[in-house]
Amino acid sequence: MRILIVDDSPINLMVLKGIVMKFDGVDVSTFSDPLAAIHACEETQYDVIVADYMMPGIDGIALVARLRAMPAYASLPIVMITTEDEKRTCIRALEAGATDYVTKPIEPVELKARLRNLMLLRDAQILAEDKATWLTQQIETATTLLKAREREMMARLNRVIDERDWEDADAADRMAEIASLIAAELGVGTDAVRDLRLGCTLFASGSLDLREPAPQPSAIPDSLTPVRIARSIAAGRDERFDGTGLPARLAGAAIPPEARIAAIALAYGGLVSDRVYGRGLAPEEARSIILAGSGSQFDPECIRAFERCWPAISAYVPGRHDDVRVA
Repeated sequence: MRILIVDDSPINLMVLKGIVMKFDGVDVSTFSDPLAAIHACEETQYDVIVADYMMPGIDGIALVARLRAMPAYASLPIVMITTEDEKRTCIRALEAGATDYVTKPIEPVELKARLRNLMLLRDAQILAEDKATWLTQQIETATTLLKAREREMMARLNRVIDERDWEDADAADRMAEIASLIAAELGVGTDAVRDLRLGCTLFASGSLDLREPAPQPSAIPDSLTPVRIARSIAAGRDERFDGTGLPARLAGAAIPPEARIAAIALAYGGLVSDRVYGRGLAPEEARSIILAGSGSQFDPECIRAFERCWPAISAYVPGRHDDVRVA
């Protein structure tokens, strides 16, 4: 354990170092200049700091305040040594961030006891930091595994798309792209936008049995999986914002947000797509029809997002295979 001692008196430094060196496994550094000690702390991570109160340049309280402003020393154990047995000075030291204090003349037994407690505290901090690092690594490993499984799912989905008609693949791609643009314009997080895109593609590809009940309405959190999104879209795509839709006649925010977004993407795609009974509408014509449905068929907030990203939507032209495949 690395211990730093700061005192402008060479004699005091020698005495303090002698006391601290009685602990096993310690590496002691001493400084008579508090500014030099601060610079050393910027370069080296110490575990416990012992600092005198009365020093030239900056006193011990100012030293503690400077150290506490450094992220690596925000909670590190610091003991202040004062020349006054006054509660006011001790309180000031504690308010500045000192963990404990000792008054002069120094009693070696007392100082050793306080340092022992602070070293145990530091051991506990290090253990907690190690656990936090371990948990972070576990989360990263789990995330990597999850992404690998997601890639496998997307590979399977791509195989399904490859076997479908060009028109079906283009429709799936257009819907997913427009829904993603609207969601991003609404300020949804990057991961959630990606989940929504995958969910739209799963829904449009017809590769899932979507007859199971949809999840309860909620915002689009990052944890909402593509499969759940696909089911939610299947259940809510025909609902209307004014509550006159089917199957549950949900209204407003009761309709899951992913379904509200997808409803616009599906409607626009249907309007501009060619059918056996006729050609699709021009983008501007389809846009006018979509805008006219604001507040009745569609969520006005989603419509405003649709309008803001219209340049990207109107310029988008579905392709074949490379555009449709997802990664």
